Amino acid sequence: MTVVHQILFIAVSFLLGSIPFSLVSAYLIKRVDIRNFHDGNPGALNALRTAGFAAGTLGVILDFSKGIFVVYYSRYHWTIESPVTWIAALCAIAGHMYSIYLRGRGGKGMAVTYGVLAGLSHGFAAMLMGGVSFLLKSINLSPPMIVLPAILAVNAVYWFLRPEWLSRIGLALIALLLFAKYAKELFARERAS
Repeated sequence: MTVVHQILFIAVSFLLGSIPFSLVSAYLIKRVDIRNFHDGNPGALNALRTAGFAAGTLGVILDFSKGIFVVYYSRYHWTIESPVTWIAALCAIAGHMYSIYLRGRGGKGMAVTYGVLAGLSHGFAAMLMGGVSFLLKSINLSPPMIVLPAILAVNAVYWFLRPEWLSRIGLALIALLLFAKYAKELFARERAS
């Protein structure tokens, strides 16, 4: 594939990641703008809370799908260890978090991150992150205290399973994106306690 194709694919990955599927699904199903309710987040959890199960589920499925699509398309044309695959994956997550269609506001990126991880590892990394998240949720921790240790667990396991440096760097950058998105909430809770 040509360099132009690679650049176009990376740009399309960001644009696809930027589509606020949860916001759209809530509007189509309940005719409601979920940004006006609860925490104002245009993501799947707020769609679930505001517009119900159908809107939240559709939002999660579509957000997950855009993450896995980007990775599988890239893996088909390049390899898992191609910089294009990792850059496109990061762009899909960043696009969701900082959507150009919503003037830089976006969701927290969990569903698209799970989709990216599922595509990169044929499901293993997503299941690992989900398992750690489930365990941490069972002890009633806040979302940042669930998400951040979960992605760090994925990084730790993959440090040993995947000796390729690009995988290690890519997973570390995914963790940094999640930390950047959850940092404000994490530090606000820290100051409150």
